[in-house]
Amino acid sequence: MNQTRQQHGSVYVMTLITIATISAMILVGISLRSSNNAKASFVENMSASSNATLDATEITLQTVLDDPKWQTTAQTGVALSKRTVNGVTYSSTVIDADTQKTPTDTTTNFLLTMSATQDSIEQVSQLTIGYDALYYQNYVDDLTAEFYWPLTEDPKSTRADERIASNDGSYLGSNAGAGTNDEGAPVPVFANSSDHVSVPWDDKFKQGAGSLSCWIKYTGPTRDYSFHPFLGMNYQSGGHPTFNAAIYNTAVWVNTSESGSYSVSTIAFTNSGVITPGTWHHITFVWGSEGLSIYVDGKLDGQKKSNTDGVDTANVLFGGEQPLLIGAGYDFGDGGTPRKGFQGSVSHVVYYDHELKADEISELASIKPDANTSLTIIDESWSTVYSE
Repeated sequence: MNQTRQQHGSVYVMTLITIATISAMILVGISLRSSNNAKASFVENMSASSNATLDATEITLQTVLDDPKWQTTAQTGVALSKRTVNGVTYSSTVIDADTQKTPTDTTTNFLLTMSATQDSIEQVSQLTIGYDALYYQNYVDDLTAEFYWPLTEDPKSTRADERIASNDGSYLGSNAGAGTNDEGAPVPVFANSSDHVSVPWDDKFKQGAGSLSCWIKYTGPTRDYSFHPFLGMNYQSGGHPTFNAAIYNTAVWVNTSESGSYSVSTIAFTNSGVITPGTWHHITFVWGSEGLSIYVDGKLDGQKKSNTDGVDTANVLFGGEQPLLIGAGYDFGDGGTPRKGFQGSVSHVVYYDHELKADEISELASIKPDANTSLTIIDESWSTVYSE
C-alpha cells in the first residue's frame, strides 16, 4: 500500500508566508529601528525568528499530512508537541477555525497556531487549513457494502469494530501483535491460529452472489507447500468451510460451498508468484452466477467458472451459523477442517451482497485506505505576532 501524498504545502506556503512575513517585519521595524540598542537587537533577531516560524509551519503541515488519524489527533488541541532543534523550540496548537472550539469528527477547517522561540524572541503565527479526509468507508459505502472491518484498533484492543452494521469481531487468544501499514496506520500482526479475529454469524453472510475484499501482507516463506488461510467460515461445526481463502506457495486459493461439501474441482486459484512476501496486496473474491473469481491488486488472476456456489450455512441446530474468521481459516480438503493461522497482517475487510464489477474492483484496489487526504491552505489566513 504505497502512499501517494498530495503535497500542497511547500511552494505555495513559502510564497504566501514570505510576502506576509516581510510586510509584518516592515510594520514592526519602522518603530523599532530608531530605538535603543536593546530594541535594535530585537529587530536583528526578527529575520532568524521568521525563518524559524516558516520551519514550524512546514513541520506542522507535514505532521498533519503524515497522521492517518489527524481528525482524532486534532481533538487533543495539539498539532505539534513541543520540541527543540538547533536552539529553536517549536510547538503548534489547533482549534476548529469555524467554531473557535475544540475540533470534532466533522471539522474541516483547522486554525493552526505555530510558536517558534529563538534567542528569547518568540514568534506566534496562525494559518487556517482545509483538511478533507477521503475516508475509505465512503468508497465501500458507495459500493453498498454490508460489512466493513478496518482492523485499525489499538494493539491492546479485544474488539474489532465493524463500521456499517455494528457486527463487531473479537481478537481471540493472545492478542494479535501490532504493526503498521505503508501509510503508518496500525494493523494487526497474526502469527498462528490463536490470534485471529472471530466475527459472529450474521444472516447477511448468507449470499448466493457476493464479494469480499481485503488488504493482506503475507510474511511467511516464499516457497511453502502448505496452506496459510487468512479468511474462513465453516458451513457447520466440524464440517467443511462454506468459504475459505489461503496463500499457498505465493498463490491465492479460494473455495465456496453452499452445502458444506468439498471437491478439489471447485477451488479457484491463481498462479504462484502473485503474492510477494512482505508486500501489501489488495485481494477481492467474487462469487455467483459467473463463477468464482480472484482479483489481486485489481486484476483478475484466477477463476473457476463452474463453481457458482455462494456462501451458506447449516441450520443452527446442526452446528450451522459459524463465525467469519479473519487472520485464520481452514485446510482445504481435510475432513476435520482443522483451524489454521495466518502469518502476516489483514486489514480493511469488506463484505458485499453482490458481485462487484471489474472496474469497481480496479478502482477499489487503487485507493490507499489510510493515506487519502487533501490539505489546502486558506488564502490570506496567515498572521504573525512577535514578542520579547
